[in-house]
Amino acid sequence: MIKNDNLKFFEENSTEHNKYQKTLFYLLSIFVKRDEICFYVEILNNFTYKFIKNGSENPDLTIGTLYKNQKLTLVINPTVFFKKSEQEMMYTLIHEAEHILNFHIVFDIKKDLSYNSLVEVPYTYIDEKGVEKSFTKKIPLATIAMDLEINSLKYKMPTRNNGSYLHKEEIERSSDFLLKEGIFPSENKFQNLMPYKNWENYYDKIMDDAKSGKNGFSISKDSGGLTGVVSQKDGVSNHWFSEGNTDGSELSVLDIENLRMSVVDMINFASSKSAGNIPGKYKSFLEDLKKTKYDWKKALSQFIASGLSPTVRISKRKINRRAINKKSFMAGSIAERDVNIVVAIDVSGSISQSQFEAAVSHLNKLRQSTNSKMFIICFDAGITLNMELKKQSYEKVLKTKVGESYSQGGTMFGPVFEAINTEKDLKTADVILFFTDGYNFDAITENPVPRIPLLWVYTPQHQKQNFGNHIIMQDYN
Repeated sequence: MIKNDNLKFFEENSTEHNKYQKTLFYLLSIFVKRDEICFYVEILNNFTYKFIKNGSENPDLTIGTLYKNQKLTLVINPTVFFKKSEQEMMYTLIHEAEHILNFHIVFDIKKDLSYNSLVEVPYTYIDEKGVEKSFTKKIPLATIAMDLEINSLKYKMPTRNNGSYLHKEEIERSSDFLLKEGIFPSENKFQNLMPYKNWENYYDKIMDDAKSGKNGFSISKDSGGLTGVVSQKDGVSNHWFSEGNTDGSELSVLDIENLRMSVVDMINFASSKSAGNIPGKYKSFLEDLKKTKYDWKKALSQFIASGLSPTVRISKRKINRRAINKKSFMAGSIAERDVNIVVAIDVSGSISQSQFEAAVSHLNKLRQSTNSKMFIICFDAGITLNMELKKQSYEKVLKTKVGESYSQGGTMFGPVFEAINTEKDLKTADVILFFTDGYNFDAITENPVPRIPLLWVYTPQHQKQNFGNHIIMQDYN
């Protein structure tokens, strides 16, 4: 995932951006007709694209991923990318898409200390004047392992008549490949590795080789700030972390859940468009993704925290500790964090009593732990309750007025957004939460309140809205 802040992009409406994007989409239109690749073309059509201006200053960057504000963007260096053949460009795009589909972009080298070794990679390129230049950079060993996992997946995974997978030797003799280039193993040093393994398996295998001095790997004493650095003697290509990224990803639980939901949507869409041509992995992988458990309450807390704005007040009770050393006693300051929260709860019958109680119970805990104002809006086809919850009456409100507002009518989001945009107390909200199944009668395609961060909290069976952040209530304890 790219985290290079020095990259500059062509404006989306610029002549250069439109030219590169037109070329890219023409490339996709050619390959969508190929059955073995059409699934990936549909995946790639789900991304937005940016093209960097200073491509010649980043010759080692071909393609990378940006993930910000729940939006996946593929960043392309036109100086390097469009010099490739059509087939090479397509394979490079698919390779990057595979990293996203397999959640490699959530890897954080700073947090996952079990896989934080670095590799020294020599890199050679030809500059604009035709002069060959070389340099060495350090990249996470995990990125090489992830590349091996992706290249391993390039098989259609041919099977015998009894349904079991072919052995590596049989696969190498088979012509039933998804892609004809970059097939695992891509280099002789990796031929002792079996396909279809996860990247952690390949990481451990390479570390074993390094410890015993096999396949051109060895252990170096220079850790570069991290332990267990592997010195790679003859280089290996990779298309992920090394290309512009320097310090790993920093994704929250909310970010990861939004990414998971986006991947599920992409795979569902691509599958519907390319039925019968879905790589074997993703038929079962999709079901596994849907069953993935995560801490939705933590994700909710992180979202609310994103709306916190620190304020400072003077307190005569608190002594300024810095002044003590100067034998001068001064009033201290206390940092408060205030947030105004608007919570819209669908009471049309879409949310069960247990789901409702889980939601408001967690909100109660959040409100008690922060200096915040919380406004509850219960709604179905219209607003049935709209009031501020105050500390002294919180429990009473939860047990009486909110519960009494339950109905069995239809659902419309429009009245809630209208109230937020017009009512004085509501339009100053820092964050908005919607507890719903997402099924509404009024079609709303754009965010009516783009100025305020919005989070949809869905029931497990739901319809995803096309704006805002998204999480799913997975338990009601």
